Amino acid sequence: MDSPPENLDDILKKLLASIPEVKAVAIVSNEGLPIASALPQSINETRLAALTAALNSLAKCSFIEMKKGEFNQLNIKSSNGCILIQQAGPNAILIVSTTKDAKLGSLFLDSDSKLGGQAYEKIISIMKKESVSKLTIDRKYLPEILSESVIKIAKDGLPSLRRFVINFFLFKGIKIFYYGNVVKFVKKD
Repeated sequence: MDSPPENLDDILKKLLASIPEVKAVAIVSNEGLPIASALPQSINETRLAALTAALNSLAKCSFIEMKKGEFNQLNIKSSNGCILIQQAGPNAILIVSTTKDAKLGSLFLDSDSKLGGQAYEKIISIMKKESVSKLTIDRKYLPEILSESVIKIAKDGLPSLRRFVINFFLFKGIKIFYYGNVVKFVKKD
């Protein structure tokens, strides 16, 4: 079995440590309330949450008005860096602050990126096709479904998902559980 789940604050701190271009990250509710964060002390978490929710709402309305389809991500660029805002499941918003040198396409927020997005898209498409909120897959089939860049061989000799992929799924509202030879994907309600 996988280790016990980490809390969101721990996951965000690990994200900061693993991607040097990311300088701050937070998850806020659609209503503008803080959920979890890894922010410098100089940033007011409550104010940031309210501003993020407002920007997210305005971006969604702009997409609707301009008939551009479903809103995915808002990127704001300045002389000192970027702010990325993305819906993280049905009730939360993810905000990430990066340095000006960050390569946005390589960050995990891009659904086409190598850092979990493609794996997420494959699993969610299977779940949608089958109209299920829980999907169980025999671990030996993971390499046939997902690319090798998101899979590692676990201590038990079976394929498992890399930690950053598990974190990406968690941000998107899907928990991953290992039970012996199977892995279970569960959508949060």
